[in-house]
Amino acid sequence: MPESQVSATLHQGFATPNPEYSPVPIWWWSGDRLELERMIWQVDQLVAQGVHNAVVLNLAPTGPMHGALSDEPHFLSEEWWGLWDALCAHAQKVGMRFWFYDQIGFSGANLQGRLAVANPGFVGMELTHAVLDAEMGGEIALPEAGVFVSGQALPLSADGRIAGAPQELALESGRIRWQGEGRVRLILAYAIRKGFDYHSPQACRALMDVVHHAFEARLGKYFGSAIVGSFQDELPSVPTWSERFAAEFERRCGYALGAKIAALWEDWGVESARIRIDYQRVRAALAEEAIFKPIFDWHEKHGLTIGFDQQSPSRAAQPISTVDQYADYARTHRWYSAPGSDHWGEAKFHSSLAHSYGRPRTWIEAFHSSGWGGTLEETFDWLQPWLLAGANLYDPHAVYYSTRGGQWEWAAPSTCWRQPYWRHYRHLADAVSRLCWLATRGEHQCDIGLLFPSAAVQADLFLDRCGPAARVAHDAYQALVGQMTWFNARAGALKRLRRDFDVLDDDTVAGARIEQGALRTRGERYKGLIVPATWMLETATAQKLVAFAEAGGLLVFVDRPPKTADSTEGETAIARLHALVASGKAKLVKGQEGLEAALAEVPVEIETDSPTLLRRDGEVSMLLLTAAAAGSASAEAWLPWAEWDYEHGNFSFSRYSEELREKGIGFDLAAQRERATVRISGPVGAIEQWDPATGQARPVTVRRHEGSVEAEVDFSLSPMTVLVWSALGQAAAPEPPKESGRERVLGDT
Repeated sequence: MPESQVSATLHQGFATPNPEYSPVPIWWWSGDRLELERMIWQVDQLVAQGVHNAVVLNLAPTGPMHGALSDEPHFLSEEWWGLWDALCAHAQKVGMRFWFYDQIGFSGANLQGRLAVANPGFVGMELTHAVLDAEMGGEIALPEAGVFVSGQALPLSADGRIAGAPQELALESGRIRWQGEGRVRLILAYAIRKGFDYHSPQACRALMDVVHHAFEARLGKYFGSAIVGSFQDELPSVPTWSERFAAEFERRCGYALGAKIAALWEDWGVESARIRIDYQRVRAALAEEAIFKPIFDWHEKHGLTIGFDQQSPSRAAQPISTVDQYADYARTHRWYSAPGSDHWGEAKFHSSLAHSYGRPRTWIEAFHSSGWGGTLEETFDWLQPWLLAGANLYDPHAVYYSTRGGQWEWAAPSTCWRQPYWRHYRHLADAVSRLCWLATRGEHQCDIGLLFPSAAVQADLFLDRCGPAARVAHDAYQALVGQMTWFNARAGALKRLRRDFDVLDDDTVAGARIEQGALRTRGERYKGLIVPATWMLETATAQKLVAFAEAGGLLVFVDRPPKTADSTEGETAIARLHALVASGKAKLVKGQEGLEAALAEVPVEIETDSPTLLRRDGEVSMLLLTAAAAGSASAEAWLPWAEWDYEHGNFSFSRYSEELREKGIGFDLAAQRERATVRISGPVGAIEQWDPATGQARPVTVRRHEGSVEAEVDFSLSPMTVLVWSALGQAAAPEPPKESGRERVLGDT
């Protein structure tokens, strides 16, 4: 293999597939009784085809579930632990690496339920209310199962609107009562006991005892060798109330929530909006401290990686749903070393979180529920948009221990020896290993940061509905980022403009420093910041935006500037932002055309017709790009009716399956180009393309201009390639162009 003229060291790492970065399929221990000999055979099959990782999941851990008979042996039984031990010993010999599944989210193990039965104090709480509009007097009785939180009376105007702050009412003889002049809205806030208390450090520690600490005691000797991490799927929503919530709220926020808790259902202006933000912050912080950070710390202590795919719609990083389900998605989910989602989710938010917090991997679980017919070529095509969005840990769903003679499956396909393509699978596995390894070298590079509108949503999301200001911010954000959901993908404005970006959370923005007119975070530098129709800002964020714009950075408000901040202290920064817009030092734009004109002030480094991902390791730049100009040769939005969001909930899975069988996924080989031109601004010396299918480094045709270079890449060996260059050295003479020929015979592997 010719030696790279750009970086022999980096190319050697790329050319030789690294087992650590191989596909990480879910291995379902379900469908039949587990037999060690059969399991060892399956491990050997995976390793032989370049798959050196597997996530072990039990679908029916303690009883029948999803069409599967109860797993044999049961989850956490002595026999189950014995199989783990034997398989880990074998894994060390053959180079396999296992990830355990914590069974905390998607599960039939009912770990939380068992703990709550044994320890009733571990039961969670949900905050709700009873309401009555009254004139001259009225009362509300506390429901029998309710735990009283607070009583409130809010004055109403003649047209039935809230006319001021609430008056607190005491509970007397199981009722709140009000008498007086005029009309009021009575609110009795109470909690009901349900679910698990993810605000309780004691409850969460007990939960970790059952799984994490048990793995440590039983199999800790394999940590870092045969066991390298864990996976969490669809963690339940964090509680909306808990026994310690009121006291913790007052301690952290400096005022009692009970006297103003009506703000969680009613609005009387900025004060009530700030209460809602404080409420969601405390809700998130208690869960962060009780479960998210302790689990992360445990993994860090043992040198293990933890990845996740949470419940919809949060897995798609939809702003409204992330607040509804997890209170503050960034602040809770930064505590994972491989944040991510499945292919019904979103990679850009999660890879951005990884970039901001120094997490090396971004998880993509795919492509469950796509049926048995997908080929290796189609699977690689489906994967490419996720790689371009920063995902670099590919978790195929799935490998089945058994299909019981073809009569049982769970969210097909099974990407293993059951497929006719299995004898060629190593070609895909090695390409994935090369790309995922390269996508962890150096740092992601882009000029644009997009603020995630968490505060704007928190301030206008009530416990029973979403307010209009939250919806506006949500919609503006979604229009910019688009949607990656595999069966209903839609390009956002930034993708259509071919502008790569990171999504920035409030703590990342507030903690960044300003350098030469750019926002400098842990590993990246943003020359432009976009704020999407965000009516409310966190104070520290607003102050940093002011400093950024005053230092000469490009600050762009889409559709509207912020109206207020989460504290009176922040109002000065908000006023300054309005002054910056009035003076032209910050931009206010409408729609994609206005955004394009504003972003022209930040010249692009890379120009080409397709989406790209740029990383830089020292002096070496690495650009991932695809033969398909859209980033994929598969159709976008081929099931446009299948929406899963705050308003709609889950869609019809039976209709999804039926239309998938009838329509297919619209893979169009003709959408893949033979060649592409990439224009690079700045100094370019040695330059070549690296092929993920073979690991080869190949010269490219170069046309040099003043201040830029045009490079011609070809896709004859793979529909995805990597253009690599440095400022030093000289480009080698190119080879004669090759035609892909549309057909290529793969040898057995």
